[in-house]
This record gives sequence, C-alpha cells and structure tokens, in this order.
Amino acid sequence: VFYSPFFRIKHIIYVSALSQFDEFNFKGKNIFLLRSSIIKKTIKEKYTFINEVKVVRGLPDTLKIILSDYESKIIWQTQNKLFLVNNGGLVYQQIESRNNLTVIIDNQDLPVELGQTVATANFIEFINYLNNNFSQKTGFNIIEYEIDQTIFQVNASTDQGWKVKFDITRPPENQL
Repeated sequence: VFYSPFFRIKHIIYVSALSQFDEFNFKGKNIFLLRSSIIKKTIKEKYTFINEVKVVRGLPDTLKIILSDYESKIIWQTQNKLFLVNNGGLVYQQIESRNNLTVIIDNQDLPVELGQTVATANFIEFINYLNNNFSQKTGFNIIEYEIDQTIFQVNASTDQGWKVKFDITRPPENQL
C-alpha cells in the first residue's frame, strides 16, 4: 500500500486568501508517507506571514492544503522600515508603505527581523483600546505612537499637534 503508485499525490488543492503565494510541489510523493509536519514547516519557512497550515489527505491521490495568514494589528517602524505585527506582537512581514493600521515608531531604531516578537499582547491590546476610545473621550485623533527606551511608556501624537504620554502598566481607562 505504501509503495503503490495508486497512492502517489497527483492533485494538490490550495485553499488560501493569500495573494503572495507560490504553490509547492509535493506531487509524486506517497500520500501516506508525506508527513504533515514537513509540509507545514516547508511552507512556514518560506512565508513568514502564514499563521496556520492545515493538511487534509483526500484518498487516494489528492492533498488539500488550507492556509491562513496572521491578522495585522499594528505597523512597527524602525530603521526606516515598516513591519506588520500580529496581536501577539510577532513581526511577520515587511511592507513598503503605511496603510490604515496604527503605526508604532521605535525612536531607538533597534533592528527587527521577521519572526521576532517586538511587543507583548498586552501592549497591542492597550494600543487598540486607545485607538477605539481616545477620540470619543477627547475629540482628537491619534496619528501615530512613539516609544523611546521601553514599551512600558508610549507617546501618542494627535491630529492637533499634541503629544500624550501613556503608561502601559496602568489601565488605559483611567489614563483616558
């Protein structure tokens, strides 16, 4: 059964909403002997923006690979480079220009690599809370955030030219 050509992969179906994706060729390999962990590792090593890979075997010769990417929460700016960061603080993709996400500027310009964690989940939650509630409480909008030496303090720049300092270790509700 394991060496029969009947169980060699002939069809691969990719289910993905990702636009930046090249197919991998696992055709010709035995559907039982090809380990899911190898498929996942191969794909995630090449595409750091992929969060999850699910492999479904369709007997006798079809492999279905389901891909999902990370949900972008913020943009991390350092050394004149922009990086997408997920809700856990993981840097997973470099981008060329700002979009509608919140920008965090690292004033120390520390180097960042894909796969590195630059902030905690609490930091991301804190920033998202400020984004959702700041304009309701103050009537101003936050344009971007800056951090200096630590992520425990963040400076928010408003559309009115003001800077507001926030302490990440304290609840954002009280600070607003």
